[in-house]
Amino acid sequence: MTYLITGGTGFIGAYVVRDLVQLGERVVCFDIDPNSRLLGSVVPSDLLRDVTIMRGDVTDWAQLFHALREHRVDKIIHLASLLTASSEANFPQALNVNSQGTNYVFEGASVLGLEKVIWASSVAVFGPRSLGPDGIVLNHAPHDPQTVYGACKSYNEQMALHYVRKYDMDIIGLRFTLVYGYGKNETVARGTGVEYLGELIDKPALGQGPCVVPYGDDQMDWLYVEDVARAIVLASQVGKTRTKSFTVRGDLRPIREVFDYVRRLLPQADMTLLPGRYRQVWQYDGSVAQDELGYAPQFKIEEGIKRNLNLLRVGAGLPPVG
Repeated sequence: MTYLITGGTGFIGAYVVRDLVQLGERVVCFDIDPNSRLLGSVVPSDLLRDVTIMRGDVTDWAQLFHALREHRVDKIIHLASLLTASSEANFPQALNVNSQGTNYVFEGASVLGLEKVIWASSVAVFGPRSLGPDGIVLNHAPHDPQTVYGACKSYNEQMALHYVRKYDMDIIGLRFTLVYGYGKNETVARGTGVEYLGELIDKPALGQGPCVVPYGDDQMDWLYVEDVARAIVLASQVGKTRTKSFTVRGDLRPIREVFDYVRRLLPQADMTLLPGRYRQVWQYDGSVAQDELGYAPQFKIEEGIKRNLNLLRVGAGLPPVG
């Protein structure tokens, strides 16, 4: 089976590549700016022989279609996207990359009759009006995006339904919560808008400071990147599902609790927690993903944070934390 992964050498993509090649699949990474260093730090070197890296732009229809046909792709995992802060800063480019690029992926899969498309939506499609009476956002809650990025993803979910209805395509969108893990810092330059994770995790791990962490009055749904990759692989291998967009959740915890845990692991870190709240809704129901995809989060925040810290520290020649 051959998978083409847009953004396949990026933060999430590298872990998906690792998991797929470990299963014996062949992978083509289609990436506008290939990050071979990150890919090589996640994927064992003996498995990289099953990975093809191709420089490519999802907004270039001819280039994308050629790649799909040339490599005889069976399934697409579409992760390439202009992220939150960059989308806010450049609305026309966000439409071009996030929506037109996704349309090209769907269209290419339709024309070539590919087996399946898995694509990255986001919980950013939801907002205050999505909340149920109990304060939880259900999988099928009405959309209420508060950002350009969320609006693009909301439109893409409707576009996916069009291709499903008109062409009977097998398309699954996965809405991720706050994804963290080793390699997250690679997304900052692409406008991820979560620089505070560097203050909370990366800088303390590397002995840098002072570290100023905002949003101390909020809670967040912490989704470890290896859980994300597992959800994607599960979705790529399941049969056709009733639901076409799934919320993929992690471990809901107060940011103050996570801050205190990092301080316990790194008592010498120069860290300050500021009051305040983030703009995103964080309580989501993940039961539909569990029922139809077989996905449930495996990583509690303690294990995920410790793994993240130690990968950073070992890479920098520092001793791991206990």
